[in-house]
Amino acid sequence: MSCKAKNPPSLQAGHCALAARLLPLLGAILLGSGTGALAQPQDMRRAESPTSPQLPCQTEPGAAHSVERQLCLSEHIPGFGGYHHEGPCEVAAYLADPDEASAERELLRRYVEAASPDCGDDLTIEFRQSRYDLVDLHRWGDQASALLLSGEEQATGIDAYDVLGPLVLDNRVNFFFDPEALAGSDEAMAEARANLSDNGYDLDAFHISNDPFSTRALSWYLLGVADPCLPVNPPLAICMNDPQVQVSLVDGSPTGVLGTATLRSSPDLSYVFIISWEEQVSLRDYARRQEEDMEYVLSNCARVGIGQFSGLRFDLEPAPATQAPAARSFENPALQSPRMVLFVDTGAGMATIVGTPRASTVSQEDLYRGAESVARIFRVRQ
Repeated sequence: MSCKAKNPPSLQAGHCALAARLLPLLGAILLGSGTGALAQPQDMRRAESPTSPQLPCQTEPGAAHSVERQLCLSEHIPGFGGYHHEGPCEVAAYLADPDEASAERELLRRYVEAASPDCGDDLTIEFRQSRYDLVDLHRWGDQASALLLSGEEQATGIDAYDVLGPLVLDNRVNFFFDPEALAGSDEAMAEARANLSDNGYDLDAFHISNDPFSTRALSWYLLGVADPCLPVNPPLAICMNDPQVQVSLVDGSPTGVLGTATLRSSPDLSYVFIISWEEQVSLRDYARRQEEDMEYVLSNCARVGIGQFSGLRFDLEPAPATQAPAARSFENPALQSPRMVLFVDTGAGMATIVGTPRASTVSQEDLYRGAESVARIFRVRQ
């Protein structure tokens, strides 16, 4: 296996059926338990009822962060846009004037502190500019839900069982579309946005996504994951909210992870990746072993540098046919085949990234650049 050196621009490191599909995989990866269930963060598992008698909106215990209580607070705080967690002790709160040291800001601060007794000094509250009033957001969310969804399938083709929402997070109305269902397709989400726009809604007040890591608030609400870079072994993490790459984890084991990736700006570039840390071998030996298991011929080898990682890149060509012509006649010629592979040594695991075009206009250079972007999702913590 002979390679020529090549130095592309280096990359710097810087879903309830939905939950049933997402939680088992991420739970196994994050906890290594194999039980398929995410442990709830300690600070969120305990009752969080404010105890101070001076604070308003104290109703039944254990509902400190409920919709009802937040709506109650909006009666005492003009321009209140809601608050949410982005971690066990990380809160983002929305006010009409977040910088002013007002009585309303102090009330909200005291309320959040009383509602989070387990956090103590670890509690952080970031006050942000509110663009929309919380009451309006909940009204719009209910109206949009009736417009887009019902208990069954609407004329839009969106099934309510494939959508979670409305959720008021980040001072917006959020709808999360199951990425494994038809409703989670880019076309279905675009149709939903168009439907809202046609009915006079401000699209800036809505966040429609099939990516659970599109915002920190959504990933915490759906999965209990505050850090979007998921640890898969002590030094190695996979970052799920890369601005260029949308990542989905498909399967995991104690020694490896399988996933898919697409470029947010180039949906015609499709990738499958495997990263394994079972054994320590050189990058060249790893590439040789992978080549033996592939039904493709590797050619046009090039050494690449990707930030702190080193890689070997190859073009893929179908291996000589071993099937009879009659058997091959059933293959769909419209399906694209993989055209390149990038092997990456992260120092904490060996990655294989296979690129496949979804359109005839995709060039080999497009696939190369996309694979290097996918390699960015791997982060090694020092």
